[in-house]
Amino acid sequence: MAEERDLTQEQEEEHEFARTPMSSILGAPLSWVALFGALTGVGSLIPVLMYPAGGGYASLSTTVLFGVTGLLLGPWAGFV
Repeated sequence: MAEERDLTQEQEEEHEFARTPMSSILGAPLSWVALFGALTGVGSLIPVLMYPAGGGYASLSTTVLFGVTGLLLGPWAGFV
């Protein structure tokens, strides 16, 4: 029984997992793109600058998040 445990431990140590490439959109990981899309959606609901004449506002997404898209996702994915 002790020999069986030793064999299973050796087999576990020798087993290597192959890493598959990550899914990406123009170099940015797919999870980052989805997360940034969710942040953009929520940020569009948050008013930052009200228009002086009334009639609306500039949201957090348009004033802050759209400006840093290229920095967060990379130049090509940020462009898309």
